[in-house]
Amino acid sequence: MRRGYVIVGALLLCLAVGDSRAEEKQGIRVDVAPHMAENRSDRAPSRAGVIEVDKTMAMKVSVKNTSMKDLPQGSIAYTFIVERWNADEKESYSSYTGTHEVRALRPAEQTQLDVGTYKIGGHRHGTSPRHEDKLGGWKIVVSHGDRKVEFASTPNFGALEERARANP
Repeated sequence: MRRGYVIVGALLLCLAVGDSRAEEKQGIRVDVAPHMAENRSDRAPSRAGVIEVDKTMAMKVSVKNTSMKDLPQGSIAYTFIVERWNADEKESYSSYTGTHEVRALRPAEQTQLDVGTYKIGGHRHGTSPRHEDKLGGWKIVVSHGDRKVEFASTPNFGALEERARANP
């Protein structure tokens, strides 16, 4: 009986973490997780059972100084790649870029920021997300003083970025 509770608890923890991803490099730990900023999607399906999707998503970025030295004030440069669904069922990618300031951090200090927004559109047939846009990948570059540390969601982020440039 108790074993069942442990398994259910572990599954719930996995669901709670969701798309969150954390990585540590050169004394900086970055945790990145998408969250919904605004949902303007239709609540009720049309006669054909189609639900239009219109969401504004944002990225919650947590930056922690894991070194033993103070980090000076810096910035975060971000790039988000969104895989678009379009009517002719061809791949299409959009790129969202920008920068955000990061305050100075003492050792073991952490700050949490909402950086950048991107749009998710498309439509759903029932609960199937097949015709809905999705986040393809992201890259975060943390700059403090003369040091730049790059974090990416996938090893093939460069290829996604090239596809997004080819499809403005």
